[in-house]
Amino acid sequence: MKTMIKSILLLSALIGFNACSTTPMNDFFGIEMNPAAANRFKIVSYSDENGAQYASTFEMNPLVFAYAEIKPDYLLLKIINRSQKPIRTNYNEDLFEVMTVDSAKYVLLKGERDDFPDINVINPGETVQYKLFFPNDFTKTEGMNGSPFHNSFGKFEVWKGEGNLLNFAKDRISEIIVSLGKSTTLVLKPIPQPAKSKNNS
Repeated sequence: MKTMIKSILLLSALIGFNACSTTPMNDFFGIEMNPAAANRFKIVSYSDENGAQYASTFEMNPLVFAYAEIKPDYLLLKIINRSQKPIRTNYNEDLFEVMTVDSAKYVLLKGERDDFPDINVINPGETVQYKLFFPNDFTKTEGMNGSPFHNSFGKFEVWKGEGNLLNFAKDRISEIIVSLGKSTTLVLKPIPQPAKSKNNS
């Protein structure tokens, strides 16, 4: 049993190494999985040289993975498809959610339709980048179909990085859940950040 666990960890680490070279983002990392299994997905470490090294299970798909980074007034998400299957993506169906450490869930705004990626699929070998916005009034989601933010950009102000928005501080986010085309789900978790040295503080 111990040998099997070690081999899973080694495989995951190697895949994480290969994923690293595609992007410098280092706030969040994740792979395709059933969200119910997210507690079995662990990011062990990250470095610019080795990328995200993580532990996963065989039910997860490490060939579809993503990195995300929080910018001053938006979240940048990059999805990489190294699998052999096309992944559906659609402005009307895609859903991007943030889970906080106190188990509150919020929907990220997708912006204007014209600014959303103008594609129907992410083909094998392709990378697609999404620019997403935090809602300003932090209304909690009701689920996939009950969210007041789903397809409703424009009715609500967008967070511009100002004010004391504790819920969306990086260390308050426990997961980012990405649902593409109602058929592919990725879960991203925070990448462990290196401790600051006393010389840099």
